[in-house]
Amino acid sequence: VLLTICVDYFDPPNLGKRLDIPSIWPEEFITTLRKKGITSDSVTISYSVKGGYLALEYKFLGDDLSDLLKDPKGSHSVVTKIREHRRSGHVYRSKGMVLEAANEFQKGLELSPNDAALHYGLALVYDQWGKANEASIEFNRAKAIDATYENSESYDADYYLQKRMYDQALPFYEQVLKNKPNRPKDLLGAGICFSKQGKSEEAVKYYQILSEKYPNFYLVHFNLAVVYSELEQWEKAEMDYRRTVALNPYFGKAYQNLGNLYASRNEKDKAIAALEKAVKNNPCFKGIQNNLGSLYASVGEYDKANRAFKNAVRIDPQYAVGYNNLGKVYLIQEKREDALRAFQ
Repeated sequence: VLLTICVDYFDPPNLGKRLDIPSIWPEEFITTLRKKGITSDSVTISYSVKGGYLALEYKFLGDDLSDLLKDPKGSHSVVTKIREHRRSGHVYRSKGMVLEAANEFQKGLELSPNDAALHYGLALVYDQWGKANEASIEFNRAKAIDATYENSESYDADYYLQKRMYDQALPFYEQVLKNKPNRPKDLLGAGICFSKQGKSEEAVKYYQILSEKYPNFYLVHFNLAVVYSELEQWEKAEMDYRRTVALNPYFGKAYQNLGNLYASRNEKDKAIAALEKAVKNNPCFKGIQNNLGSLYASVGEYDKANRAFKNAVRIDPQYAVGYNNLGKVYLIQEKREDALRAFQ
């Protein structure tokens, strides 16, 4: 039995807010496992910082989990004290009690001077306190011990992007790109932020740079197509959707959008072909089934429409739109009792 723990479990996906303190600490988590009688032969821990799923300052939660699983009784008193100082420091920091927070991190460093997480926490406190020089020293110490902290701006950008806090994410991406202008992840992130802010033309600039440097990156062509659609540049949108599915023929969302684009231009045969591929790649998406059913009905393929709408309501038995469309098809087929049940 393998237990896999992703540390972003401790950072709930609440939108619009950076994690103050974890909703549950590792000790509580381990206690819960013990109470439930959950055991395993081995454990893996995903620190979840890369990609922005967990705030960088809480990377140490992975270390805490590892220590607790290795020593559940807490027989190593020094390790326990370091963990307590680190935690208290972040609790005080979250409350704006900078003096108390700094004291806790410093006490922890007296016991473990090479703890990168303690240096990073202390740096955050000094930054909050307005002590820029002290903050810079502690940031550099954290980076020297653990190279993960060298990419703090990139990790912060990804974190805010995951939280859909696009205004906060964008300055971090721009800062990273000043020093490393060709990083594909950050070019993509900046483009997404501009797109989500409604600044489509700015988003296009970043996506185009990325597509020129990495022409086979299918997701860039998809994002470009979405932005071109927002700008009502339909031919460019179609071209990039087609590039997307050529590079990744299993990307159902691209087929869906391409089908909707064709449908908006009344090119029904093309729209049906695209949505059929979308359904093949993602048969459990009710919206695609419903749109495909509507297209079938519009060209007189009522049996196919019937099956598509049935699939939609089978996926989601609460899908009122699907039942309504199914009822309409039954009426056309003169199946009045079936239509009545669908409408009811």
